[in-house]
Formats: sequence, C-alpha cells, structure tokens
Amino acid sequence: MSNAGILILAIVVVLLVAKLRSVLGADPLRQKMLKVVSDKDGKILEMRLLDRLPADEADKQREKTFEEKMTAILNHLFHSVVESFVKGDMKKLKTLTTPQVFSVFEEDIEKRRTKKQVMELSLVSQPKIKITTPLRENMKRVTVEFTSEQVNVLKNEKGRVIEGDPVHIVKMRDVWTFTKEKPYTDWTLCETKGQEVHG
Repeated sequence: MSNAGILILAIVVVLLVAKLRSVLGADPLRQKMLKVVSDKDGKILEMRLLDRLPADEADKQREKTFEEKMTAILNHLFHSVVESFVKGDMKKLKTLTTPQVFSVFEEDIEKRRTKKQVMELSLVSQPKIKITTPLRENMKRVTVEFTSEQVNVLKNEKGRVIEGDPVHIVKMRDVWTFTKEKPYTDWTLCETKGQEVHG
C-alpha cells in the first residue's frame, strides 16, 4: 500500500469512528467496532459494523455487572451492621437500619451495657451471599441470605465466657431485607431473621 493510500484510509477510519461514537453513545457493552478490509493499494474492499457483543450477551453481561455491584454493597452492609452491633456503636447502627430494627438492636446493646457484658464475634470466612429478590435497576427493596461461619461468645465484666464457645465454629444463616426510599439514598436494614444451621 502506498503512503497516500495509508493516509487516506486512516482519515476515513478516524472520521467514521468519530461519527459512530456520536451516534452510538458510550455504552461499553453495546459499542460497535468497525471492520475495514482494503487491498494493497489502499482501495477499500469491505467496510461494515460488528457488535462487540451480541445484544442478548450484552444484556446478560450488564445484569452480571449489576449483580456483582449489589453483592459487594450487601457484603459491606453485612460487615458494617455486624461490627457496629458487636461494638455497641449505636450511632453508626442508626444510619444502617430502620427505626424498628434499630430499636431491637438498641435494646440488646443496652442490656449488655447494664450487665457489663462484652460480646465478641469473629467471622471465620467471608459470608456466602444469595440474593433472593429479582434484581432490577432502581429497585427499592432487596432480600438476601447470608450464610456465615462464626465464633460467637459473651463475656462478663471479669472476662469470663458466660455464653458461647471460643473454639466452636457456628454456622449461621441470616435472612435480611434492605430498603431505600429513593434511588440515590443508601440501603437500610429493615427486617432480620437468623438461625443456626446444623449439619
């Protein structure tokens, strides 16, 4: 290909790509790519648009990306709520829960303080997260199942264990529901159910 041919081809491609970006937008999953076939003299033999991903595959990829994002958010919320409850950090808990759920946590924390008891909880591994609500953009309510392995004990003011076993791992399954008033607000915990899993 001659230098002139290369230059002309480059100019054509640049102009077409610029035009495509203005028309197609910036969705990385649905961007087009330009296929250009030319001969040795720079004459264009074929020029057509190809999907980077087929439409259905792009939609599946987008759903997967959204699910991964939600899972990360829920994982962070789980750790934040558990940590705040164990530490008795009611100020932080109030920002993570609805008034109804907060009142339950507050009562338990106050009982521990009155009796001068200390709660210790260690997560042995990352919780397994199962979202049971169909995911969609701008959703305002989501229910999720957290399955975790924990070491959970309660100590008196002298540091003696009065409940639980510091060397025994307990498998717990917690079903929590989170809600948000508007798309741009944070998720808050509105319902909790938990039980030990045996076997």
